[in-house]
Amino acid sequence: MQIKNRLFPYPILNNEQFLSSYKNGEFELVYEISEDDDYYILKDVRFKTNSDTLVDLYLNEYIDVVCIVECSYTIYRKCYRISQKLGNDIKLSKKEFNGKVFVSSYAYALKDFELKSNEFEEDYNNITFEIEKYDIVAANDGFYVSFYHDEKEDDMAKSIFEISIDNHLQDGLIGVDYTSSKKIIISLSKTDYNNYKFIFKSQYYKEVFFSMMIVPTLVEAFSKCLYEVNSNPQIEEIEDLTSDFAWFRAVIEGYKKRTGESLTKDIFGSKPAIYWAQFSIGNPISKALSNLVEREDNINKGGEDDE
Repeated sequence: MQIKNRLFPYPILNNEQFLSSYKNGEFELVYEISEDDDYYILKDVRFKTNSDTLVDLYLNEYIDVVCIVECSYTIYRKCYRISQKLGNDIKLSKKEFNGKVFVSSYAYALKDFELKSNEFEEDYNNITFEIEKYDIVAANDGFYVSFYHDEKEDDMAKSIFEISIDNHLQDGLIGVDYTSSKKIIISLSKTDYNNYKFIFKSQYYKEVFFSMMIVPTLVEAFSKCLYEVNSNPQIEEIEDLTSDFAWFRAVIEGYKKRTGESLTKDIFGSKPAIYWAQFSIGNPISKALSNLVEREDNINKGGEDDE
């Protein structure tokens, strides 16, 4: 729930200074973001303030502070209590989100009380205000992130490749094995693997990683498959490819799920390897560009970047 420029008949601490009735008051929403296969996780969600008035109200249980998570596309809205301490984790099921997700925070009155403070702007000096239960006394309109989730795409991508560590690889080099496993095995040095794991946590950079490394790898993989289809007489049906490329089974099944049609030799052979590389992991280049634009827009608007 975003407060924006809503007017109140009493002083309110807003993290946007031009909307606040406090002199140099801050009311921050602090968090770290990560994810696993099933959840987006807001870790250590907490509020931070330099207002002694607000801290006193909180410690004496006159107010409580909540974090609101909203997604208009999926009609999701849920409220979570937060504190000043670490350890408040919010797990958001990926199945419940798609598109822009807004995360905001506000403090509200738990009971009626009188509010007076020397932290107020000059217009509110020496005035006592009657605060009623549920009145909002502090607000932070927070930030938004883009949580795009398509279960069909995720399943297809996960079934095609796997990232692993090869301690014998030099930094900056990758190894690729197309045939000895049910998946394409992409190997990285330990340093590069740790960097990949860090980058992959970010919704903004995940698609960049796909575009930078996975797409070229898949282009080579599909080039090998196209060569077999066009030159090997033993490949009579598209399913015959799976005897040498077990991971191609996921492509056949994923194509059926997305298009409602069966993949055939003619359909597969009619498009270049770059098309199938992008199709198999959900056209990441467009998403990467869109995510980076959103990140820059979020930073310019004062939102926090994810970790």
